[in-house]
Amino acid sequence: MDFGQFVRWSMGCVLLLLLSGGVSWGQGSASVHVSIPEVDLNLRFSGSLAKANFELQGVVPIASSLSFPTAIACAPGGGLYVAEFALHSGGDVEPNDVPETRIVRYATDGNRGDIVARVPTAFVIGMTINDAGELFMGTGVFPGKTEFTGIWRVNPTGNSEATQIVKPSDLQELLDLLESVINPRDPEVRQLAFIPNTPSGRPFAGHLLFTAGAGTQKNWYLYRSSVLGSSVGKPEKVDVGFPWHAVASGSGGDIFLGNYLEGEIIRLSQDLQGTEPFAELVQPFQLAVDAGGTLYVTTQEFDFTPLPTSGKKPATLWRLDRFGRLPVGAAGAWGVAACQS
Repeated sequence: MDFGQFVRWSMGCVLLLLLSGGVSWGQGSASVHVSIPEVDLNLRFSGSLAKANFELQGVVPIASSLSFPTAIACAPGGGLYVAEFALHSGGDVEPNDVPETRIVRYATDGNRGDIVARVPTAFVIGMTINDAGELFMGTGVFPGKTEFTGIWRVNPTGNSEATQIVKPSDLQELLDLLESVINPRDPEVRQLAFIPNTPSGRPFAGHLLFTAGAGTQKNWYLYRSSVLGSSVGKPEKVDVGFPWHAVASGSGGDIFLGNYLEGEIIRLSQDLQGTEPFAELVQPFQLAVDAGGTLYVTTQEFDFTPLPTSGKKPATLWRLDRFGRLPVGAAGAWGVAACQS
């Protein structure tokens, strides 16, 4: 066999491996984690963290006995930030106790670290981190426990208190919807994403994107707010249609939007003007994207009632890339984070 034949033979083998599934496609170097809130038969709220294993098409638990973990984000230098709602035994807040969300740092092996922030009387649903390492947390209404409080910001390494940067009055149109619809849904900020500063020259670098809605699942929009140091711009709707319930932005320049109601996922242009279809997936709830543009999606919103026999809610983690889609069993998964290993 001469050199040319060898090259052609080698390329053929590689192609055959790709087509036959002999190579782990699209996994890249990202480490994907999910947060799994749980409700047991005694209405006690707890939860766990897990790491996705795409070869086994499942998740591997890494930490248990959390206090109702919802949102999750990658921590600089490794590790995870996890939003845990402090809901106590019996499903009710203990006397003289004020409910709050605690942002806790975990190692990727599940070891619990310090509480880096407390968000008072708030139920955090989505969370993201910017280039400076600041955390941004979107909140909603926990049934009978907390009120809608907008968006909070904290520097988890600076020993500072969380500050409210977007108040409910900044999204007054959502509050007004509650008086004009039948079977209203409480307002919430579901997911947030930061447009990073790389690649250079990227439009709207440093801006915060978030999805928020109220009333019904039809009344959901994508918003944009500039964040320059301590200055935060008033939220503005991004005119790319609606409803949009989930958003994710990657360092490679990708921005994805998810429509929970219609089961649609699109890619948003970097200038926030155009969209293109990306995938159809039933009930996309939370999104994460890695540096290579691979998208990870949790599906099915956590429903507090009715309670299934297992105490867990059905959900699936999906990986979507240019080779196709792969479902991963992840019962009850809520938040998802794709961290560079």
